Amino acid sequence: MLKEKKSYYTDSGGVGFPEFNTLVGDDLVSHEEKIRRLIGGRGNVFEQIETIGVKIEEIGPLCGDFKVSDIFVSCSLSLCSDVFLNWGNFEAVDVISLESLSMFFYDIWFPCADDIYLYDESFSWILNITHYGAVLVLRN
Repeated sequence: MLKEKKSYYTDSGGVGFPEFNTLVGDDLVSHEEKIRRLIGGRGNVFEQIETIGVKIEEIGPLCGDFKVSDIFVSCSLSLCSDVFLNWGNFEAVDVISLESLSMFFYDIWFPCADDIYLYDESFSWILNITHYGAVLVLRN
């Protein structure tokens, strides 16, 4: 999905879109299994995150001076170097540095259009930034 976002960004005159990688094949299956374990293996992964995730009230992309790293601080999550960016299915998972995601967040996430799910290689937490700007966290 970041490939499409990069095309839109460059077609709109943007330069310097950050580097990223896209997972394929068995890596996608592995990620789905690990996230499913985090939520207890119940039902649709993404519906469960919205149902049992804890909403972070004081922070979000539609609030004033938002930074992605603020979510990590607010949720007491360790700042990681890279995050996995899931677009609401396990057909599109991108890997991007947390720094780049923070810097280009509004070129990557579009309100009213994108539900994104962030997690790191520990698979011990997942953040959901919804298309309407809510932030939910689920951790083991």
